[in-house]
Amino acid sequence: MTLSGFFDTIYGGSLYGWARDDADPTPVWVEAVTEDGQVLGTAKADIFRDDLLLAGLGDGCCAYKIDINGSITDLVDAKVSTRQVGRTSCLAGSPKTIQLNPNFQYLLTRGTRAQPVLNKLRARLDREAGTDAISIIMPVFNTPQAWLIEALESVRAQWCSRWELICVDDGSVASHVLPILRGYAKIDERIRILQSPHNVGTAKATNFGLRAAKYDYVVFMDHDDYLEPHAIWRLIRAVQKSKADLLYSDEVVTSDSIEHILDIRARPAFSYDYYLSHPYFVHLVCVKREIAYRVGGWNEELAISADVDFVLRVIEHANTVAHVPSALYRWRTHGNSAGHSKQEAVTTTTTMVLQRHLDRTGAKATASPGISFNQYRISWPIPEGRTLIVVPTKNSAELLQKCITSIEETVHPNRYRLVVVDHQSDDRRTKHYLRQTVSKRHIVMPYKGNFNFSRMNNLAVQQHSHGCEFVLFLNNDVEATEKGWLERMTSLAARPGIGIVGPSLLFGDRRIQHAGVIVGYSDAAEHVGKFVTFEDEAGARTLGANCTLTSVRDFSAVTGACLMMRLSIFQEVGGFREEFPVAFNDIDMCLRVRDLDYRVLYDGHTSLYHHESATRTQTNDLIHPEDTKLFQKRWKHLMHGADPFYHPFLSLTVQDHILAERLIVAPASPRIINTSALGGVT
Repeated sequence: MTLSGFFDTIYGGSLYGWARDDADPTPVWVEAVTEDGQVLGTAKADIFRDDLLLAGLGDGCCAYKIDINGSITDLVDAKVSTRQVGRTSCLAGSPKTIQLNPNFQYLLTRGTRAQPVLNKLRARLDREAGTDAISIIMPVFNTPQAWLIEALESVRAQWCSRWELICVDDGSVASHVLPILRGYAKIDERIRILQSPHNVGTAKATNFGLRAAKYDYVVFMDHDDYLEPHAIWRLIRAVQKSKADLLYSDEVVTSDSIEHILDIRARPAFSYDYYLSHPYFVHLVCVKREIAYRVGGWNEELAISADVDFVLRVIEHANTVAHVPSALYRWRTHGNSAGHSKQEAVTTTTTMVLQRHLDRTGAKATASPGISFNQYRISWPIPEGRTLIVVPTKNSAELLQKCITSIEETVHPNRYRLVVVDHQSDDRRTKHYLRQTVSKRHIVMPYKGNFNFSRMNNLAVQQHSHGCEFVLFLNNDVEATEKGWLERMTSLAARPGIGIVGPSLLFGDRRIQHAGVIVGYSDAAEHVGKFVTFEDEAGARTLGANCTLTSVRDFSAVTGACLMMRLSIFQEVGGFREEFPVAFNDIDMCLRVRDLDYRVLYDGHTSLYHHESATRTQTNDLIHPEDTKLFQKRWKHLMHGADPFYHPFLSLTVQDHILAERLIVAPASPRIINTSALGGVT
């Protein structure tokens, strides 16, 4: 065996490189090991990289990504190498030293760095805050002494002084709780103590604090967590800029120790469907007090999931929701957390509160448990309208036949009209198949001239869309395997406010080819989750960061390989721009649809195969320079981390949805979503 390869880099919690046996095309397995022989993870070196193809390394499918088992913070300064499984010699580039992400370091030292100028900083921020202030509501029940003190100190350490803290002692019997609370109230008049004669539960205790709040905005804090020192300032500035009714931030997830960071939950701009699929933000939530009163506060009948119920009722009345793109809160996770110990009850109750929300808004939809814990499936009414399916092709008879047969076997013929746009096929088998089979059941539309994907699809819609309400643009190498996929996509596309819908697409080896699109990734745009395994050996779905792969959620774009929309919206936006003959025509149309205040949804519940080869054979298939330049010019404002549905803290190279390895200062402005575009929410 002649093994060649290289250990390129450590990025986030993963190790990257390439390895191949020069004499055997079968992918090799590689592992990551520490100096003392501890195996941190293994992976198959079978990922495609265009630079490897261009370098002449076979078909380019010899890259690896090894995910480290456990927390990267526990391995700081450890030297790690990669090697083929079963061998002792390591790949070139080994070893490398694991370093803490600079964004983790920045976060952990924020308070210390500000200390020398804290008085001047606080005076300036207080002046800029003006009369605006925040009421913090914190129910307390038998909190461990050290954790309670950390929570209280984190509030008192705020850089902006414009806050009040309402501590609601919910009948604590631990002897240290009341003396600590009273002691802090004595030294700081902004801290107020309310007492319940007995334990009434988080919801009722929160409402006690809500009724006592004196400022126009309220935030909710757990008694065992930690507020970042700039939290109140960032919230006040976000309120001033957005006038939002509901705001939420990013958060840091820690272990029992507030200094041991496990993850930074860097969230997208507000996505209503994402929240229904997976209530993806918990801390820090800030609500206009008047709306909190209007919805009746927290539902005191709910022992769990009351926070989700409250946010849903606020959303029903909110005109604007804003995301503050900064980690303002540290969430201490431990075994006693209700979400960890009562998963079955959480699922049952959250499904119920989602259904109540849908019923209140007249959505005529049904909520049910989803793919994993704290995920939910919303089934919307299936419309009666017919769908025009447009499939451009040139030759490729085998792929085309598989595509068309899969449609015929999974969709009732009354639900669709199929148009195959034949771009001068000259292969005898393809010509025979189109003439003898396809033309007897469907429409074959000849197209002559230079390849122009945009023009092909535009002409097909212009000539053959009569009597249809929806249009599905489909590549000739897409294969459906389960019934109900078209109905599911039309049920989403039919909703008011929804402009475009795209499903999860898989390579033939069941790795992900598409799960949404990030604009600005790799200097243009790229698919989410590309080459990630769709499911494990036991059949469990790969969830992705914060369940992004298995949810229904907003993205700025989805791929045109399988793109559904209402015909009326396609006509309103003017179809595909024909200046994009090959690439980015789909992304460009998605962005223009969003500019018309429609939303673009990725549906993680619908999956089809896209037999786009992970082994590209022609290097010019990889590059469309003129289309790329035009796209970058037209959508310049969305480059460099400005995509609202992809956090600026996250990587724009190597792997999506992991924290960037460069230090990033949080943007000053909140990302604002006007909820009037939601359509299904009152």
